[in-house]
Amino acid sequence: MKAVDFNPNILKNDIAVIELENEIGFNGKVGAACLIENDDIQIGDSDLIAVGSDGGEQKTIKSIKLEASKSKNCEAEFRFATDPKTSLCLESESSTTTKGDSGGPLLKKIKDRWHIVGIVSAGMSKEDLKDIPKNYLHFTRVSELE
Repeated sequence: MKAVDFNPNILKNDIAVIELENEIGFNGKVGAACLIENDDIQIGDSDLIAVGSDGGEQKTIKSIKLEASKSKNCEAEFRFATDPKTSLCLESESSTTTKGDSGGPLLKKIKDRWHIVGIVSAGMSKEDLKDIPKNYLHFTRVSELE
């Protein structure tokens, strides 16, 4: 199911929801997370975790720790137009999302429970694009979904 009003030019509503016929069994690698209702991300929040796959045959699950920072650079440097109401742009000095991470969650732990704040949409690596000073990561906000 494609998101209503998906616009690839500005990465707006870059999300889809699927309904499974069968329940998923939880184990040490698969667990539940709440959808956040109010993603009032505070500057300096350092308990944000992006999770994804390395895209290889082994499908190794990786996670990176991110800190929310307020910077006009993220929106300015990002090569896509973004809508701040439906998207979240984060900077990182050392880590970035990679191919295979799209669709993975951006998580925040609140009172011992994991909450999904956003969904990995795109990223730009300073290793790949030598003219940018940091890694920029774009997420679709889940709090704006109806």
